[in-house]
Amino acid sequence: MANTNSSIISGVADPVSMANVGQSGGRMRVAADTFEIAANPSAADTLTLCRLPSGARIYSIKLFCDDMDTGGTELAIDLGLVETDGTGGDPDCFVDGATDILTAVQTAGAEVRFDHSTFGVESINKQVFELAGKTADDGKQMDLLLTFTIDANTFPGAGASLSFLVTYVID
Repeated sequence: MANTNSSIISGVADPVSMANVGQSGGRMRVAADTFEIAANPSAADTLTLCRLPSGARIYSIKLFCDDMDTGGTELAIDLGLVETDGTGGDPDCFVDGATDILTAVQTAGAEVRFDHSTFGVESINKQVFELAGKTADDGKQMDLLLTFTIDANTFPGAGASLSFLVTYVID
């Protein structure tokens, strides 16, 4: 196998030049919270997880949950980026109708940043505005929105918890 450098190395011909700080040396940020789901979510119910700067680079989105579809495999979600008023963007750019993410206990966290075939691993350095389908950065923040598309076959009842952990760089 030939020796190959990452773009962080090969893009810096002059030792004084620096790589893009968003790719090497950026300030990592975290958004995390928990929702208590009191009743079986219906199709079109939403959870707005967090708000992200349009120029941020998302490196990880993990979902953690209790068993939200006991004995079933019906619960389905979309996960994507939308404008803060709920319009525009791409509401299923990360997860598109997945039925296996929240149907069982997720204590280790289900990594969903690269779950949808729209964004393969080569999209790792794309910024939020690009992931949302925009052609230019308009400087507007975007919401990370989880939408239930099919309710649970057997919802376990009040007290089901859903947590998320989003790791991103703002430089």
